[in-house]
Amino acid sequence: MLDLLDLVTTPSSVLVSNEWAKLAATFWNNSAVAAFVGGVITPMFSDKFSILAKGGIFFLGMIIAVLFHCIARVFLTTLH
Repeated sequence: MLDLLDLVTTPSSVLVSNEWAKLAATFWNNSAVAAFVGGVITPMFSDKFSILAKGGIFFLGMIIAVLFHCIARVFLTTLH
């Protein structure tokens, strides 16, 4: 019978693979939150940009945030 430590330390184990996938998904999801805050929330409170520039930054921030979130979801589909 395998010991729990053997399962965790085996490089090809399912547990290690799942943890790496969850860490990668967390990274991409946190990057999506940063893109949302940087691209959507911040221009709302800045008076440096025109309305058209704020709209472009808002749109780009949303696209990047959705893209990063989708990448995170792909990593979660690799769980075993």
